Amino acid sequence: MHKTLVVLTFVFLLIGHSFAKAEPVMFIGMAYTYGANGGPGISHKLLSTNRENRAAVGAGLTYYLFANDNKVGLDVILGYILPANAAATVGWDFLLHGLQIGIGYVDSEDDEPTTTGGGGGGGTGGEE
Repeated sequence: MHKTLVVLTFVFLLIGHSFAKAEPVMFIGMAYTYGANGGPGISHKLLSTNRENRAAVGAGLTYYLFANDNKVGLDVILGYILPANAAATVGWDFLLHGLQIGIGYVDSEDDEPTTTGGGGGGGTGGEE
């Protein structure tokens, strides 16, 4: 358990440092963890960026629908923010000790910069 806390602390420090004016984003979706205790689950994660077409790191919790023993998992993931408010993830569940894949909804932002206004003219405003 101590090793898990150290890893999670490191991951949350990475998430806290966002790059290129991107903001962290919440992920809600379906996940599948491979292994004896794994299976399908509902996953809630925090990802490091909300920008489309970008890679992200994250961590979160997964509730396993059909698990017999441990119904909750604690996972660290790498993901990719897809267009149209979607993300795909792959990672590791520390409580179930298994590889996890997932897909879900994120409130993403388009990666294209928007331009506003147009600055017309440019006089000096002084007398001639």
